[in-house]
This record gives sequence, structure tokens and C-alpha cells, in this order.
Amino acid sequence: MSEITGWKLKEPLKKSIRSREEIRAYVLAQMDNEKDAKERYASARSAEAFGLIPKGFNLDAFLVDLLTEQIAGSTIRRLTNFILRTGSRRTNSVW
Repeated sequence: MSEITGWKLKEPLKKSIRSREEIRAYVLAQMDNEKDAKERYASARSAEAFGLIPKGFNLDAFLVDLLTEQIAGSTIRRLTNFILRTGSRRTNSVW
């Protein structure tokens, strides 16, 4: 990207390769750190009440599955770390 923009790097990109299980554990830990189970439950019921999700939809499970897949090849701002999931098509081409 620095070649395209002409901007110099402030520091090298930190990167890591993690398994799907490691990413899933990270996502679960982040969810627990941000909101407790009661708050997540209340958020899901509110979304249900406004018709944003179907009744009985397991929002926690959906988000964990979605984020586990989407985090492969994403930058986590808090960690300033680029993560690739093992088995991802991008893993070998980037490193």
C-alpha cells in the first residue's frame, strides 16, 4: 500500500496466522469483554422487537460464526495485528 500511496510506513505490519479455533476463541473473548450475557440477550430481544431479526434468532451464535469467517484477513485495531486464518486461500499468497 505504501508503494501505491507514496506514504512511508510508520512501522512494519504485525501479522499472524491463526487457526479457526483460535479466531473463534478470540471472538468469544471479545464478546464477553464488551458485553455480558444479559446485555447481549437484551440487545437481541430489542432487535427482535423492532423486527430487525426473526423471533428466536440466535444472534450470538450468528455473530460468532460470521466474525470467525470474516476476521480472516482483517485488521484488529486494538491489536494492530493483521490476522490470516490457516486454510484460507489468502494465507500462502500473502506471506
